Amino acid sequence: MKHLGNLYDDVRIDIEEAHRSFVKPDKRVLQKRSLYLTGLLIKLGLWKRLVESGFIRDWFDEFYFYWVNNLGCRPLNLYDFFWLYSHYRTRFQTVEVTEHANAHEFTGAWQLYENIYSLFHFVYKYALNPLSFFPYAKYIRHAGHVLEYGCGIAPITYSALKYGNLKKCMFTIADLRQFPFHYAKYRLSNYENVSFIDIEAGILPELPSKYDVVFILQVLEHLQDPLRVIQHLHQNMQSKACLIFDYIKSEGHGLDTIQSVRERPHVLKFIEQNFELIRGKIDKHDSMGTTIVIKK
Repeated sequence: MKHLGNLYDDVRIDIEEAHRSFVKPDKRVLQKRSLYLTGLLIKLGLWKRLVESGFIRDWFDEFYFYWVNNLGCRPLNLYDFFWLYSHYRTRFQTVEVTEHANAHEFTGAWQLYENIYSLFHFVYKYALNPLSFFPYAKYIRHAGHVLEYGCGIAPITYSALKYGNLKKCMFTIADLRQFPFHYAKYRLSNYENVSFIDIEAGILPELPSKYDVVFILQVLEHLQDPLRVIQHLHQNMQSKACLIFDYIKSEGHGLDTIQSVRERPHVLKFIEQNFELIRGKIDKHDSMGTTIVIKK
């Protein structure tokens, strides 16, 4: 892999090229953890302390293998991770999707080397919150089909497989070819019940099945065509399938788009008309937290 910067605090790689191949992780890194013990440590307030102290560090070992063997970067210690997290955050502040960006420009904004910050951000965020799937476990059928759309590092799918008994469940993860999605592919490449879809900006991807549960979290505010995407997902959902989503009320700055701001009322109206609300609320005036609806 060709590097234009250095291998530590100025990593500049062609992430589009990187998506063409990656080194699979050692299966020992992907060892399952006890749902009950992890939940207990979180409830007691100990999990965060154990992660921050380095006592629990399987999340870092996993990232380390990826950083060195897939990105070809310099070996890190735990304290390097936190320094780089802060360092790359300052560079990320300049990343922006322009209002009239075409599909190539839109994708390019997500593939800028400054976006490596988002990789550090999500790796640490979900190291502290490892049970992402747990609040939604009852909606995921034992042998159902689950789609995590705009998945980033795919926290729902990863935690469901690491902590849940969902071997018969079929997962699809989909996103642009950017840094967090490359890491998601690496982490989940040893699972036979996970398929990957590379999304092309402006093109609705062909989905391999009708889904029982669709997650689209922290995504809609970033899209140039959120109404088309929601309509497409609706068409590819089973009757009575769950859609689990949120929708930030944005001003269209940074990686949020002005198109998403304009289409937000239409997206929420379509959801109101075609789904039944079972948890959360449809709010056209303020940002929405996680909301669950069932296809009519």
